[in-house]
Amino acid sequence: MSQTDTCACAPAAEKALGVGHPLDPLSLREIELATSLLTANQKLGPETRFAMVHLAEPTKAELAAHAGGAALARRAFLLVLDARTGAAHEAVVDLTAGAVSQWARLPNDAAPYGQPPV
Repeated sequence: MSQTDTCACAPAAEKALGVGHPLDPLSLREIELATSLLTANQKLGPETRFAMVHLAEPTKAELAAHAGGAALARRAFLLVLDARTGAAHEAVVDLTAGAVSQWARLPNDAAPYGQPPV
């Protein structure tokens, strides 16, 4: 399922993220922004665990356009686990736009069972 919904956290995302290079790892501020945007957008509760949060790297075409002066969106990839139900989701948050661009449930209730690798 793909979404482009924004939340009340979006104004914080509109501020400059202060990134030196497009492939720099996410800063602590960006990680906090990604988790708060996703928590608000998906109405995640206290049982939610963010097992992985890292830069969703831009494509080569996006990097080439950025070298030519085009704006480049910063995106975060998140692996989200629900400690109560065992459900696992993958998400991509566009930090520049302040929006969740992808949210997909991982099929961990059928063989092979278990959590996704972390």
